[in-house]
Parts: sequence; C-alpha cells; structure tokens
Amino acid sequence: EPVPIKEVVASIGRVKSTVTGVLNHLERLGYITRETSPEDRRVVLVSLTDKGWALRGDFEAISEDLLAHLYLDVV
Repeated sequence: EPVPIKEVVASIGRVKSTVTGVLNHLERLGYITRETSPEDRRVVLVSLTDKGWALRGDFEAISEDLLAHLYLDVV
C-alpha cells in the first residue's frame, strides 16, 4: 500500500534530498509511482509498481546474504 515519502525517509535514515533523488530514479525506471494523498494534498505517497514488486525476492536474498556476511564476523 502507498506510504508517505516522510515514512520512507525515516525508515532508511537518509536525508529527504537523498531519498528524493533515489525515488526520482526508481520512478523513471518504472519501479514506483507517486500520488497525492486524498486526505492531505501536501503529502506525497509512493508505492511499488508490479515491476517493483517483481524485484522483492532479489532484494530479500541480497539483504539476507549481506546480513549473514556481516554477522559471520561478529560470532
């Protein structure tokens, strides 16, 4: 479901200008869409397209692999 850009910024811990640049690129590539919130026109919502959802498995696999390598050194 669509989420406000503000939530994306908070969840990844980057400044809004950085997130905006990434979202612009993802939108140009067709991975996300943006829409204005029906409750508040000042809020922009982003959501994954079908093309974006198709990459979810790849991103989860990469994240799991990365975490496994990071925590391998900790144990």
